[in-house]
Amino acid sequence: RSIDMIAWFLFQRKSIPSIYALDANFNVFPFVDDAGNFTIQNDNSVTFDTDHAIFNKTSGQKLHFIGSETFNLQEKLEIECRVRNGASGQGQHTLFELVGSSSLLRLTMQNNSAYRLVLTGATGGNIDNYDVLGGINITYENYVDVKVIFDAIAGTLKSYVNNVLDINISGITPRLNESRVMNLSGYTTLPLKAWVDYFRVKVG
Repeated sequence: RSIDMIAWFLFQRKSIPSIYALDANFNVFPFVDDAGNFTIQNDNSVTFDTDHAIFNKTSGQKLHFIGSETFNLQEKLEIECRVRNGASGQGQHTLFELVGSSSLLRLTMQNNSAYRLVLTGATGGNIDNYDVLGGINITYENYVDVKVIFDAIAGTLKSYVNNVLDINISGITPRLNESRVMNLSGYTTLPLKAWVDYFRVKVG
């Protein structure tokens, strides 16, 4: 009977809709989106350790989320993850990016523990773009919870590190309306070196 109860509980848990449009917990391999809206394409052999995605190659690795949701920068988005920064040297390492042909929202880790938040693609000829260095570090070799909230309706961009508000920008104009893709990591200046516990995106 106890086995029946466990099976019932697991069924009920899976039957409850996720509050996230994308919910990757990296607790199985190949990686899956627990919300069921995306397939996860693993580029250049991102590896797995119990419940973490591991980025540790000298060439770029990324997880590319493929689904019907394009995460329009004309809505409210909450992007969050738990990451252990393994980049001990200088450079710039993309943690995640929501990128279109002429607009993006990107968070990079750089210079050992600093992070940078970039938002481009404003209406009216990209006159209101942002490249902001955070004031709280994503510390080396410690797990840190990071959240970025872009609210196109309210015109705000915020970041939180371990639930502490850091970047706080207001007065942002609407972004270009174009399809975008979501990547965890990406091919930028240097490849990411990190362990990621979960990666989630909430819409609205």
